[in-house]
Amino acid sequence: MSMASSSPFSDLPQYSLSTPSRRYKKEEEKQNKHHARRTTSKEPSINGSSQNKSSIPPPPSPRQKSNDHSVSFFHCRPSSVIPSLEKEKHRYSNSDDIGENEWRFVATELSKKLLVTARKRDEAISEASRLKHSISELKHELATRTNHSNSIGSPSTEQFLRSVSSARSAVRLLARTLSSHARQFCSPSTLIPHHMESLLNRVFYVGFELLDEDEILIADPSTRCEMNRSEYELLHGLTWDEVLYKGTRYYSDRLSRFCDRKMSEVVGSLGWAPSVWPEEILRAFFGAARSAWVVRLLARSVHPPVPILRVDKGALFDPKFMEDVKMDRTGLTKPVESVRVKLLVAPGFHVYSSDSCVVKCKVLCSYKGHEGKLNGAESFRRRDGKRIG
Repeated sequence: MSMASSSPFSDLPQYSLSTPSRRYKKEEEKQNKHHARRTTSKEPSINGSSQNKSSIPPPPSPRQKSNDHSVSFFHCRPSSVIPSLEKEKHRYSNSDDIGENEWRFVATELSKKLLVTARKRDEAISEASRLKHSISELKHELATRTNHSNSIGSPSTEQFLRSVSSARSAVRLLARTLSSHARQFCSPSTLIPHHMESLLNRVFYVGFELLDEDEILIADPSTRCEMNRSEYELLHGLTWDEVLYKGTRYYSDRLSRFCDRKMSEVVGSLGWAPSVWPEEILRAFFGAARSAWVVRLLARSVHPPVPILRVDKGALFDPKFMEDVKMDRTGLTKPVESVRVKLLVAPGFHVYSSDSCVVKCKVLCSYKGHEGKLNGAESFRRRDGKRIG
């Protein structure tokens, strides 16, 4: 036995990593021939015969599977992904519609707000224009009032005071005249000193602050002032003889209406009217009515008018605004404290001018509870030899 250097593995077929073995090649050739015969038998024959078309091709070999690297994304997706993607697509489509509707709503609201803002701006511009116009009118009216301020200036204040004094004297004369003619017809309370005068002043000055029939038709205050001032110049010197000859209407419709209205009120207050009016009463009545009307005309010849000053019964006596008609009879140089007003005899006035003053109203005070002081003053006056009352 020779000592050959052969390996126990020398009879085995030699394998190579790069070439397949002969056995494997034979098996592969045998499978390919078998596959070719099956494919040929299933193909249509030359004479037109056909095999079953719905036959399924053989599955690929493992090697074919390993060599096929093509991938379909659709077949790789899980079945649950497809419905979810469809839902997402539908959701985004709906969200687009909702967003478009929201934008349309927002645009509509903005348009409305823009219209409201523009309307408010136009209203503000119009209001500013009206205010400018009103300011210019106020400036003009202020200049007009400045021009008319001299109507109650220093000389006219004296004129007004003289008119008030004349009116009070005329009313006192009428009170005495009526008392002497109506003593047996009138109520005893109206015949008490100062009570008849108080009644007449209340009648003549009621509604002093109100516009009359002619003034109410004039909106411009300066025009009303001019009208009253012109009528004052015409009537303040009017006499009874002139009226007796031509009548009050000839000189002034306003004065004629005032006299007729006040005559009716006096008759109603007294409850007495003679069948034939004595000329003495008519003369005294015309003097009192004309004087009260002249005071009203002069007080309303300025704007604002001169305010009237009245006090009610029971008011606390204030010497700055009141004058007690019985002061000289009590012998007191000034009213005692806590004295109350018993009766307003004649109204007063606030005259606002460069030399502002107050025309004191005349009142009748009640001195109950102060008899000791009054008796002492009365005894002093009697010893002095002067007569009281």
